[in-house]
Amino acid sequence: MQPVIPKLLGQIQDLRQGLPHNERVVAMRQKTLHNYQRMDIQLQGLEEELRGLPERQIDPALEKLKDFRTWNLDYRMNRLAGRIGRTPSWFKRPLKRWYRERMEILEFAMNGILGMVKELEGEKNQIPQPLVVRYLPPPPASDISFNSSPPPDWLAMFVPSEVPSICIEDYNACCNICCEDFEPPRLNEEDQEDDEDLHLYILFQLPCQHVLHEKCLKDLDGNICPTDLLVQVLLFSNDPSHSRPCLPHAGPRSSSFNDNDDDDHTIAPIKRLACTTR
Repeated sequence: MQPVIPKLLGQIQDLRQGLPHNERVVAMRQKTLHNYQRMDIQLQGLEEELRGLPERQIDPALEKLKDFRTWNLDYRMNRLAGRIGRTPSWFKRPLKRWYRERMEILEFAMNGILGMVKELEGEKNQIPQPLVVRYLPPPPASDISFNSSPPPDWLAMFVPSEVPSICIEDYNACCNICCEDFEPPRLNEEDQEDDEDLHLYILFQLPCQHVLHEKCLKDLDGNICPTDLLVQVLLFSNDPSHSRPCLPHAGPRSSSFNDNDDDDHTIAPIKRLACTTR
């Protein structure tokens, strides 16, 4: 997915340049800004808010645009319409003429913001959504492919579930974000007192086939797998500082990694990443 924030910033700049105005002073006081200048300042504030967002996350950008539409456009347009509605009939025509430029600017900005919202929502609907899956260990002495469906007889050994199950090799059976090992479900023969901890077995599989915890999926930047990005850096970067990246520890998940550890602690995570990108 392409970054959305730079594109939005360009659209807002075009919107600012196209604000309608006729260079006439519509305020009584000399120091009061023109209507289009007020809207230009508000759009500048929207630009600053968007610059502080992650470039590929659509939801935060949509929230900012909708808030701007609600409080800076809808509210002001309804307020002006209410003033005109409460005005005596003999004064409505001059009041509409007085507010005409302001209403034109609000409507122009409203159409521009609505166009951006619809475009972002369309891009959001085109993003492949992660699949809900359940992890199973591979059958013993089997040459099963990466993230493949388990055989029926092997699947019947575990607690039934409506969630699709996938088999993952032992050296890949961990979350690519937190590096915690996946927990297999209970065997079907075990006593099942209640449905506790069933949510622990629910995982999410990205379009790149990498599997993550639900809590780790929320930290992703637009469903972009960080494992794929890291492998690209390791393969294509010529920077010497990338010769030994600081990666998560490949041993016990609770232990910490530092530069004083043995080289095996650095090589193992790279092997794990290489395996997960098949």
